[in-house]
Amino acid sequence: MIARLPLPILAFAALFTVPAAAAPSKPDPVRTYRMAHEWEIVRELADFVAIPNAGDTAAEMEPNVRALDAMLKRRGFSVTRIQARDGGKPSIIARLDVPGATRTLGLYAHFDGQPVSQPDWRTSPFQPVLRAGPGADAPIVDLAGPPTALAPEARLYGRSTSDDKGPIVAILRAIDALGATKQRLGSNVVLFLDGEEESSSPDIAAQLRAHAAALKADLWILCDGPVHSSGAQQVILGARGVMSLELTVYGPRRGLHSGHYGNWVSNPALEVARLLAAMRDERGEVTIPGFEDGVKPIDADERRLLDALPAVESGLQRDLEIGRTIGAPRLMDGIMRPALNIRGISAGAVGESASNVIPTRAMASIDMRLVPGQTPAHVRDVTERFFRTQGWFVTADAPDAAMLRDHPKVLRAQWGGGYPAHRGAASEPGTQAVIRAVTRALGKAPFTTPLLGGSIPMSIIADGLAAPAVLLPTVNADNGQHAANENLRLQNLWDGIDIFAAILRDFGSTRR
Repeated sequence: MIARLPLPILAFAALFTVPAAAAPSKPDPVRTYRMAHEWEIVRELADFVAIPNAGDTAAEMEPNVRALDAMLKRRGFSVTRIQARDGGKPSIIARLDVPGATRTLGLYAHFDGQPVSQPDWRTSPFQPVLRAGPGADAPIVDLAGPPTALAPEARLYGRSTSDDKGPIVAILRAIDALGATKQRLGSNVVLFLDGEEESSSPDIAAQLRAHAAALKADLWILCDGPVHSSGAQQVILGARGVMSLELTVYGPRRGLHSGHYGNWVSNPALEVARLLAAMRDERGEVTIPGFEDGVKPIDADERRLLDALPAVESGLQRDLEIGRTIGAPRLMDGIMRPALNIRGISAGAVGESASNVIPTRAMASIDMRLVPGQTPAHVRDVTERFFRTQGWFVTADAPDAAMLRDHPKVLRAQWGGGYPAHRGAASEPGTQAVIRAVTRALGKAPFTTPLLGGSIPMSIIADGLAAPAVLLPTVNADNGQHAANENLRLQNLWDGIDIFAAILRDFGSTRR
């Protein structure tokens, strides 16, 4: 299906009930600096986005590591490249110490990106394009830049503009702005830049154990995810966990004529469709027995936070052109629950490439979103038990001919990396410090949201480093992350710089 282009941002915002944030009453020197350097900032981000980052190997990610090394050292950071195992993708620890500082602020972001195989990209994903407004058909603006101010609704298109290179550049440019305006950082700063987040960060726990001393901080801020669907800024207390699963169902050893064999040889495409349909019903409910065992109920404080969020559902339905939704009436109520998504199915061919053949195998790719109380080990156990109750012989390895002959239904289940969810408390002093800084930067208090719908290794960071953690997303909600035509709205980049500057300046001086 062809991806829908986003609505113009003004029309998109009009779908919701939240007014735009009021501008701070007093001009801020950071904002003045940023406005004088907008083109320079956008070009730095464009140069960074132009480096392909969807690779599977350390060698493919190396150009990103070299670029970050240079970008960080220009700001005075000491930089350490870390790699948990041979062949693993590298990550980066960068530290900036402030004389006399007694506290340390940790900032997490990632520099790897999702695959770019989607056919709907209007321009090359690693050739950044600046457009005058939202929509991949908006006029292109020369990145060389005329001597005029950039429109706040302009968008930079390219893989990882939003997820997650934009926030990295916003952090570094906030440091530039503070230095240029003679404002002191309020604390030491340590950055953990993850090179494999889009692969579920399989090495992050080992990396944190090996470098715990270098990563010690009073608070960790994870800089990922979008602002609220209404366009309003939000501070998020937690994130869902994730697991991935690749399923393969086997048919005949070779493709067979459907007329000659169709009523006698089982079709793996139909078998995988039946299995997937048995895992989730039409309402979106996961039907695997025991899948939701241990899920922590929403408490009264979290319910108050959810009830304070603006209604976005009718506007989103119009924007997405969908006639119905599933599960809970409110989007956030669904996010507070675990989920199972079928992200792809492959069997045979369709359209002009279709042939009257029973395919030899069928595959399905699944992602599962976990909420607090669930563990990856338990989810894997109950899922494989469910497969066996459906009559499948389950194997993690490719079956040989004897296995395929000896069992009527053979299912290969390949589990990817995963981690549990995390949910913190709004009352945590570090979280309150972030909320105050965001309020000062934007002139309006952000929404406080219990849980991010997407996944990020927040639980591993908070538990592994024994430190409080909070999520601070800054990119536009309609950024197209993980999909074709990913983009970053420039006003969100400007707001991100203002927000990070306020946090970096004030964190060390706030009371615990």
